[in-house]
Amino acid sequence: MPTREAFYSGEGQVMLSSYSSLPAEKLGKVIENAFRRSGCPDYMRFSNLLGRTLQRIIEIPESTDKDAISLSVKEIWKEFERNFETLNIPVELL
Repeated sequence: MPTREAFYSGEGQVMLSSYSSLPAEKLGKVIENAFRRSGCPDYMRFSNLLGRTLQRIIEIPESTDKDAISLSVKEIWKEFERNFETLNIPVELL
């Protein structure tokens, strides 16, 4: 993501991926409250796992069945939690 503050105060949409976009101003507010990777000591150990998990969630097919989507997200997230546990990262450090 761009690091210039002016980018997020502009007008228009920011493409986050081929699946979604957000208004630049709203994205700026999200980023203001995000954690810094450099402030998370073991980020590099779980970043690939997190990225793959979020990609799987983004790729859930569109559906009008919100319960089915919710169940898919929960199943993917439970798998993330199981895999995260195998990394032996002290959660209190996150």
